[in-house]
Amino acid sequence: MCIGYPKEATIFKPKQSAFESIYSGDFKNWNIITKGFIYDNPPNSNFFSASIFTYHGFSGGPVILNGRLIGLVSGFGFDYKESNSILLNKYFVYHPYFIKATLIYKYLKEFDSRIH
Repeated sequence: MCIGYPKEATIFKPKQSAFESIYSGDFKNWNIITKGFIYDNPPNSNFFSASIFTYHGFSGGPVILNGRLIGLVSGFGFDYKESNSILLNKYFVYHPYFIKATLIYKYLKEFDSRIH
């Protein structure tokens, strides 16, 4: 599963008092949780492929499997495809990118050793 905080899930609650500025309200950002499955995990790559919906605001968010961090959402791209269909012969397929947690742990350990 992935956890993200897209701006579309942000709600502004204005203050109710006439003596307070309308802009002094609170912003509440709701997290969005999506689920899916991993379909490609190449051993010699820093990335894996999964069928999990992500959106703007998921970048940098965790990818969790069985309660453990296995990666981070690192962006998305579009794969260009061609079809034999008469109506639709070219189209784009949305493809999220997930970075493996093993790479992140490596850099965190290196960073930790520099500050201690």
